[in-house]
Amino acid sequence: MAQKFTRTAMKSNNVDQTSNIQPELTLGLEQSLGYAAATNPIWDLEQSGCILVFSSNVTEEHNVVGVPIKRAARKNAKLVVIDSREVELTRYADVWLRPAPGTEQLLLGGLLKSVIDQGLQKDDWLAENCESPATLHYALSALDLDEISQATQVASADIAAAARLYGEAEAGAVVYALDNIQPRLARDCVPSLVNLALLTGNLGKPGSGVYPMRCGANEQGAWDMGAWSASLPGHHLVQEAEAREALERLWGAQLPDAPGAGNRRIFDEARAGRITGMVVLGDHVHYEDGSLGDVAAGLDRLEFLVVSDAFMSAAAERANVVFPAEVWAEKAGTYTNIERRVQPLRKVLKNKRAESRSDLDVIAGIAKAMGAQGFDYEGPGQVLAEIGQAIPEYAGISYQRLLRERIEVVKPPDNEPQPTQVMYTGNVLSGIQWPCSDGEDAGTPVLYADGFRHGKAMLQPVAWHPRPAKESRFPLMLAHGRVLVQPGRKPDVVVEGKRNRLQQEAEFILNPADAAAAGLGDGQAAILTTDAGSQKQGRVMLADAVPEGVVSLTTLFGELAVETDASDRPDPMNHIPRLNAAPARIEPA
Repeated sequence: MAQKFTRTAMKSNNVDQTSNIQPELTLGLEQSLGYAAATNPIWDLEQSGCILVFSSNVTEEHNVVGVPIKRAARKNAKLVVIDSREVELTRYADVWLRPAPGTEQLLLGGLLKSVIDQGLQKDDWLAENCESPATLHYALSALDLDEISQATQVASADIAAAARLYGEAEAGAVVYALDNIQPRLARDCVPSLVNLALLTGNLGKPGSGVYPMRCGANEQGAWDMGAWSASLPGHHLVQEAEAREALERLWGAQLPDAPGAGNRRIFDEARAGRITGMVVLGDHVHYEDGSLGDVAAGLDRLEFLVVSDAFMSAAAERANVVFPAEVWAEKAGTYTNIERRVQPLRKVLKNKRAESRSDLDVIAGIAKAMGAQGFDYEGPGQVLAEIGQAIPEYAGISYQRLLRERIEVVKPPDNEPQPTQVMYTGNVLSGIQWPCSDGEDAGTPVLYADGFRHGKAMLQPVAWHPRPAKESRFPLMLAHGRVLVQPGRKPDVVVEGKRNRLQQEAEFILNPADAAAAGLGDGQAAILTTDAGSQKQGRVMLADAVPEGVVSLTTLFGELAVETDASDRPDPMNHIPRLNAAPARIEPA
């Protein structure tokens, strides 16, 4: 409804999601394969012969996805982790490739080159399913593995071992998030990962596939609906005349054909006075952490601001009109999770607050007050029916069907403690994975089992980026990781009233060459400063395993849990700091 309101009532494509700070995360998927979505169910990962995890702190940010990965690793599956940070999954890895930050995309080129050099590509599968595989072969022929090893500081033997584990597996999966990948590299990383899956025939079958780890586990539906500036519902670009005309016939309104300002530009445009009115639904940490620019200044410049939120956020304080929004327990509707599974939401709060409104009510109310047609809905079930008309992949999914189709489960005895989600129920609403063409269609767990959306998949040659030059004031890159425990290190537990706090001295792990350049010795006290101005004091440790130009810092998940518990924010989980690589310098304390 947000994107329909923007396009039909506001006559604009200026619509986006606050979490969409890396549209590159799925653009390569859409261009190569057809859909900007994960190809397989999450629990398929348990059937993988090899799982490659690329720049993704899965166990924290997508902990449900982490479970089948760890289960598979504990059995016979091979696990390859590519990350400059130490994260929990590096403890499970058969091969941990630790590239210097800024060389990750070049390392992927080395993996692709090694797959071909070792004869691990599936030539017959490629000829049947992909356009022009020879083009990629030609692009990779210019790469030199020894030069890549020198630039990334990953041994050639380790690159070959990782390529062999993935290429020889009967079914290989790729899980990626681009967590600490520099923006200039992100666009080319995803096509490289997709190329790796295509070269080895790891699509269209259980245990294989590609899994993009979006910033939120249940955001897939917003992308399916076209709730961002460059896309229409159903994974079509706004410039696609045929898709746009079909929506115009459905909605009885003319749609703008030029891409709008995405969230990277929306607040810049507001500060410049080119966007003068805005509707903001909900709150997000990206309004204040700099990811979207100077949001506060953009909101202050607006002529008119409407905010729908359950809490008095910074945006709500600036608004001309505030609608009190429903909290999770008051909501009804559907959401689509990371594996394309559409699931129902039911109201569980018996005494709904009289003043709260759903976002659907807010958007439809404003649209009707502006004289827009097509916003008379009796509830979310009717909206989902319209979604099925606009998006063929949703055509067989109705709200009634989602509530009707359940999986019966054995209810545990009352005297045996169980997680609350299974204690009080004898069934689970299983949801339906799109594409689902009609009411008899059971859905599609595995994408591309019967071919690709546009006939054949596209192998995309990309440019290979060299390692970036050092910045004189911040010559190192901070690779900050987090784990549950550190063997051999026991943190102090400080009791403060009813709360316990973990206290542990930071350890800055440096390559001996970088330590010498900074005038630091093993065990010496030091101060680490990032380009954002944050500082941390700790002690230096030397390790040849850390690439030159990198300072490695690993902290405990327990420290984060304590900070989150002590937070005074109404939604502390929304404000957990991410582990992004950052330019830094280190000097004696």
